[in-house]
Amino acid sequence: MQKFSITRLINQGGQGRVYEVLGDDGVTYALKVLSIAPDSPDPDEDRRRFEREISLMTMLDHPGIVKVIGAQMESKEPAYIMPWASHSLHQEIADNPWGLEEVHALGVFDAILDAIEYAHSANVLHRDLKPGNVLFIDGKYQVSDFGYSRRINSDSAALTRTNAGFGSEGYVAPEQWHNAKDADVTADVYSLGALLYALLANATPGAGIEPIKVPERFRDVVVRATSRDSKSRYLSITEMKKAIARRRTDIGETEAVEKKAARLLAEWKQSQPGALAELSALLLANRDDHELYLNFVTTLPGECMQSMANTSVDTLADVFGSYLSAIQGQHPWDSTDQYALFIERAWNWVDRTEVRLMLLQPLLLLGYNHNRYFVRDLFVRIGGKAANDAQYVHSLIDILDANPGARAFVRDAMLGTSLPPAVQQILRQDA
Repeated sequence: MQKFSITRLINQGGQGRVYEVLGDDGVTYALKVLSIAPDSPDPDEDRRRFEREISLMTMLDHPGIVKVIGAQMESKEPAYIMPWASHSLHQEIADNPWGLEEVHALGVFDAILDAIEYAHSANVLHRDLKPGNVLFIDGKYQVSDFGYSRRINSDSAALTRTNAGFGSEGYVAPEQWHNAKDADVTADVYSLGALLYALLANATPGAGIEPIKVPERFRDVVVRATSRDSKSRYLSITEMKKAIARRRTDIGETEAVEKKAARLLAEWKQSQPGALAELSALLLANRDDHELYLNFVTTLPGECMQSMANTSVDTLADVFGSYLSAIQGQHPWDSTDQYALFIERAWNWVDRTEVRLMLLQPLLLLGYNHNRYFVRDLFVRIGGKAANDAQYVHSLIDILDANPGARAFVRDAMLGTSLPPAVQQILRQDA
């Protein structure tokens, strides 16, 4: 077993001492030793908390979380060895009074988010997230100090006394400050929101959150994450990550995505290999970009959709699903017509049952919800094809049966065409 020799005392506080130590491998490490304050109200709990910190850090295996290299639990003063940190995030913020460069700050925050997302997936709350507990080790920032952590929904909460609060001012959620037993995943969300504020605003949240100091596109993220009402915050780290990712894509980058999509479509038309697969991946990677779907996907040629279906019908179905989500809501009549024409073009070009079935109801409701007779007539054309095809007729009847208002909207126009008796019957229902 490797041996370590103490080089110097680095820090000493109410809960312990930190030493610089040298391993017999010639590498510098840090030694954290528990030293219980003489006036501690519960020395046994302090020890159990320290032991739990070692246990959790040993269990959590993530590149963004500090590793425990070795531990001594049996001595009067339990201790553990961890990698040497050159500095903390608190020190970096303090050493840059003019603020951190935004790209760097967001990169650091991404690493912290990933680490805490992993910890939550392992049912561990941190409960003391702040810049001082984020250490720079081996070229990257890692989360440390799990002394106030606990397992989610487990008996480990017993180490938190009722009506006892703890945390660091400015970074601790209000409910945790008053009673740490009330803390759940949203308490860590609050601390992360305060930490993001510190990174982007070059200000200490202990003085109060001033959103004006944060770059405009991230202000609502900080405000929501640090809401005093825990139910108003992001309910998971994953949800917070998605919100930040969306805001990092500004308008100029969104335009670049549309231009890239147009370039890939042009390359596909020129039979360049790989262009269609790259275009499909681009569309699926930007499913929430409604402008991309409304401005670009609507213009996809039928031949392109057919090629996508031949390559992967599931991919095309995902693209269509995102498109159908994007066209929900109110639109000018000319836009509604354009969206409906795209659905008709997709029906005619993509002869796949699973794709066609997903188009029928949205087209019916698009015309009905916008009271657009042009769209109604498109549905009558496609509905007539579906009514006279054994693959689709029963689904068409189900859709008409489930949407009585829309059924009445298309009734007269459809009854003017040649239809099977079962379709005529459902159209005349309640007439």
